[in-house]
Amino acid sequence: MKLNFLNVLSKKSSPDEIAEQIVALEIKKEQCEKIRDEAKNTCKELRGKMMCGEKVNPEAVKQADKAYEEAILDLEIVAESIDELNKNLYVALEAHREEESKRINDDRRRWEGEREKLMREISKIKGRLVGLMTGI
Repeated sequence: MKLNFLNVLSKKSSPDEIAEQIVALEIKKEQCEKIRDEAKNTCKELRGKMMCGEKVNPEAVKQADKAYEEAILDLEIVAESIDELNKNLYVALEAHREEESKRINDDRRRWEGEREKLMREISKIKGRLVGLMTGI
């Protein structure tokens, strides 16, 4: 699945499109958590070596810190996007439910009108039958 959540967030999308992006982001969230944990472990390892007096390239420590911060930001973006998409999904499902409810009510009114017409026809035919029976 392609990540396209920014487009889905910025326009009116169907519930299916929103749900698809939520699933894709959930998968991405797991990946981001794994990357964050790996970056954190690397930072801890390098900082532990520094605390013990071992020679560690300061640039490596900066790169590890930067990778950890980026991983945290990526994870925050994914989590916030999932929350926003869940809100949009709720709104889209409510709109869909309202449309369906309106359509059902319209159908019900139309069928009620048809039922009335058929009941009148039945009454007419019934009257004719009673008239025929009386005549016979």
